Amino acid sequence: MSCRTLRGGGTLLAIALLFGSSCSPTVAGDEPAGESSGVISGSGRAMLDWDNATITLPLDEYGMDLAEQRLVRAALSIEFARCVIGSESVSDQVLSEARRALIPVVPDPEATHWLFGIWDATFVAKNGWKPFPDDAPAPVYVDADPITAERCVQAESYISMGLITITNPGEDRVELIAILNADSYMRTFNSSEYARLLGELRSCGESQGYQTLPNSSGGGFVTDQSWSDEQVLKVKLAEATCNDQISLTQTAGNIMATYQLEMIDQHEAELFEIRRIADDRVARAEGILREVGVL
Repeated sequence: MSCRTLRGGGTLLAIALLFGSSCSPTVAGDEPAGESSGVISGSGRAMLDWDNATITLPLDEYGMDLAEQRLVRAALSIEFARCVIGSESVSDQVLSEARRALIPVVPDPEATHWLFGIWDATFVAKNGWKPFPDDAPAPVYVDADPITAERCVQAESYISMGLITITNPGEDRVELIAILNADSYMRTFNSSEYARLLGELRSCGESQGYQTLPNSSGGGFVTDQSWSDEQVLKVKLAEATCNDQISLTQTAGNIMATYQLEMIDQHEAELFEIRRIADDRVARAEGILREVGVL
């Protein structure tokens, strides 16, 4: 998905390949992941926010939203500092970093943006195609020697409050949400309908003199490292315009959402448990931040 970075298809593809089809749950009545015909039953809809170029999918409901992620990151920085110094009290600098982590970032790098290539030409024209920092503005942790730092990030109090999102596998008991998300992406990526959409994108680009990447690489418009930022932006804007004209992101997102709805039906109990764990972690994070006066 960057996905961390831009939450685009590249990182989600990497996550999907990391898990592998052998450990990706399959949906009864469907072809195995990687062999999808593109014909799926039912219907789902990806929610596109055209103001912020973000995509929301059904599985997002079972993970932490952006505000909850900020709370957890801030609380984790407090827990890490407590572990390093061996005290419940932390410095003003640690508290300042925790407060900074709670400030929303717009556009938010943790949201899902370029999942199926560059889209939302109006956004790109206004903000550029990569207006996001490479990483989320997580708080800067207190200094610690490598051995202490490793001990503290492996502590149960730290691990048991980890993030739960559709692109963050987490520990074994909550990784299902990321596995299902990666599987639904790969099914969409390998579907005949997505191949058709990439064919339309290619035709749109070639009609304007642009070269396109092969389907296996996502089908985006080709750029060169030697080009200026202005040249690259021109190509990305053209790609976004074509993507919008053929409704590529909306259509592919709907396919992925439909797969996810089927998976949710199949794994409802496990996903409800993951959401319960996420709620518990957010509540614990809020408690920690109140203890130290950040909230």
